[in-house]
Amino acid sequence: MKYKLLFILSFHIFYGSILFFSCKVKSSDEELKKVTKSEAQQNTVKKPMALAMRGMLNQMEVLHKEIIGKPDNYNFSVKQISDFPFEKLEPTDSSVLNKDFYQKAVIYHSAFNTFSEDRTVANYNLLINQCVSCHNNYCPGPLKRINKLFLSH
Repeated sequence: MKYKLLFILSFHIFYGSILFFSCKVKSSDEELKKVTKSEAQQNTVKKPMALAMRGMLNQMEVLHKEIIGKPDNYNFSVKQISDFPFEKLEPTDSSVLNKDFYQKAVIYHSAFNTFSEDRTVANYNLLINQCVSCHNNYCPGPLKRINKLFLSH
């Protein structure tokens, strides 16, 4: 029952973020083909944590696209982003659920709260850095996309 509820929650978070952001971001046919091909090659069942992480990455990519080229003039408070309790969801590989992972999750949420309270480029980059820090040790696959999210001062 618990996992079913978590799955349903993750499903709604993931697809809700896709629906929300798909209205704001237009993908080229080429990008869509790459994503479809990549997912078809993986041929794996997506676990709730993976779905939540994708939702997090999608919303940060949308925010980044809105900021890029005008970080000094951008009003960070306009765009709402959501914090995901990803560490409470079922991962693809349960061996990642160790003390270090949970410590990194606490640091991530702290960085998220800092950015939410004081939306500066430095705090935005701190948040992205926490993503990189964790993904260096766990699931390095999305690092290339995550590293593209940094902003220059």
